[in-house]
Parts: sequence; C-alpha cells; structure tokens
Amino acid sequence: LEPRVGEIISNTDALLRLMDFVDDDNFGAVLDTAHQHAQKEILPLSVEKLGERIMYLHVADNNSRINEHKALGEGTVDWQGVFAALAKHKFGGYVAIDIGRLPDMDAAMRRSLNYLSQLLELLGIAYEL
Repeated sequence: LEPRVGEIISNTDALLRLMDFVDDDNFGAVLDTAHQHAQKEILPLSVEKLGERIMYLHVADNNSRINEHKALGEGTVDWQGVFAALAKHKFGGYVAIDIGRLPDMDAAMRRSLNYLSQLLELLGIAYEL
C-alpha cells in the first residue's frame, strides 16, 4: 500500500497501524518519496520505521510544501539519508522514478537517472538498470 497525501492512509504511522491489524507477510509498503515528503515526513525516519516492510520505492523530489513529482535533486528530499537507511535495511526491491507534469519529461527522466546513479555510486550501493 502506498500512503498518499489526502487519503485515509496518508503517512508512515497510519500505514504501520494498518499493518498491525492486517497480519500478512505479503502486505508491504510502497514508499513514495514525493507524497511522504509533502506529508512532512522525515524520510530516513520513515525508512527506519518501515524497515523490511518496504517492497517498492517511488522516487521523486519536491520542496515539501506542494505534492509535486520533480526530477531527483530538484527539491529538498534528503536522498543520501533515504538511501543510506534503505541500505541499512537491505532493501533489494525495485526503484521507480515517479516524476510527472514537468515541461520536458525526457530530460527530467535523464537528470533523475543520472542523479540516482551518482548517488548510489557515492554511497557504494550496488544496483542494476
């Protein structure tokens, strides 16, 4: 399940409470950095709370005031903190670049992929494209 701004399950703690009641190994979290950053979540703390329950990752940036899905590195998301926490919890799932409503989507996608690749190399995190 993906917590999203303006929905019943809108943040990390709401998702965790639901997980308390739905005791199923196949019930996991989709962590959407843009939605949770706009929800004023501290993203590395969200990763710490969810830990191995994160099954999929949507990455996009924003300034935490508006629920935008900008290219990575063009907002205020703490990307080093997010990916360091994910590495700590041995996240091995898929990462989807989830940008949208940008003037030149192709260029924004290339910037995001480049930013992500450089970040993962900086942190020493192995990845496959």
